Amino acid sequence: GLGITGPTGPIGETGPAGAKGIQGDTGPTGVTGATGNTGTGTTGATGSTGETGPAGSKGIQGDTGPTGPTGPSGNGVTGPTGETGPAGSKGIQGDTGPTGPTGPSGNGATGPTGETGPAGLKGIQGDTGPTGPTGPSGMGITGPTGPAGSPINTADSILSIEFDSHGNLELDFNSDPTLTTSSAAFLIDGNIASTDLRLGTNNARDLIFKTGGNNPVNDRMVITDAGEVGIGDMTPTSGLEVNTSMALAIQTISSNYTLTSTDNVIVVDNTSSNIEIELPNPSGITGRIYTIKIRQINHNVSVLCTSADIDDIPANTAITFDSTHNYSFITVISTGSEWMIIGGAKP
Repeated sequence: GLGITGPTGPIGETGPAGAKGIQGDTGPTGVTGATGNTGTGTTGATGSTGETGPAGSKGIQGDTGPTGPTGPSGNGVTGPTGETGPAGSKGIQGDTGPTGPTGPSGNGATGPTGETGPAGLKGIQGDTGPTGPTGPSGMGITGPTGPAGSPINTADSILSIEFDSHGNLELDFNSDPTLTTSSAAFLIDGNIASTDLRLGTNNARDLIFKTGGNNPVNDRMVITDAGEVGIGDMTPTSGLEVNTSMALAIQTISSNYTLTSTDNVIVVDNTSSNIEIELPNPSGITGRIYTIKIRQINHNVSVLCTSADIDDIPANTAITFDSTHNYSFITVISTGSEWMIIGGAKP
């Protein structure tokens, strides 16, 4: 039979935990035994206080309390005066006061005369006075004959160098000894407002410019009697022939620009921003040529004319070069009424 359960003995020390065995099948539930007496354990010592947790969120601010009574007035000593602040802005100027009475005249001595100022411009030349009476004939003795001079080239000799009443230079040449007149060539006018300087020949002769000597090797430029001009070529057969190196105006721009009469080749540096190039009005400048060279496309370059078409592109409409047109260029010529593209690539 089942005995009565005795009091619970003291708990022995816990032995080391054994390895966990394989869980067996759950056995049938046994009969519940009688409950033993409850043992009274001794209360353990209080553990140390844990760390303070984080502060909670700030609560809603309460209503402001009533204002306390005003305290008694203090009797402190007045502090020193602070530094003067900056001056205020100047006020509007008042009306000018009445002029005071004129003071007595001074009796100072006259100062020394100042330096003479620069001479004024030369006045217009007056009319030539009447010719005076002819003086008596001289009775001078004829001097000895001088030594013979160098031979004169009668084909190119200058017969006279004179100035007219206006100061114009007149040169008379005898460029052809078979002529009966000494006006084979001329250089006149150019010193008065009503006439231009004229240099040329009165006969069917070329006008030749020389430097460094009077030999054919010194010929530099010619205007033929037919009007053809040769530079480095003394027998031109076209309106202008150049047989030497040439230099054309060129400049680099890096901002919006309008072409002028002194431009020829424009190099566009568009590294920093888009640039617009404007062509002038083609009217009155027929034949003028411009070349616009784009160095590298970092930003767009636009070419337009506000007053005329560029080929089939209407006035005030831009030709735009973008990043697909690196190192492109465009050359245009004025027809007098529009700009015509004659070279380069149009986008």
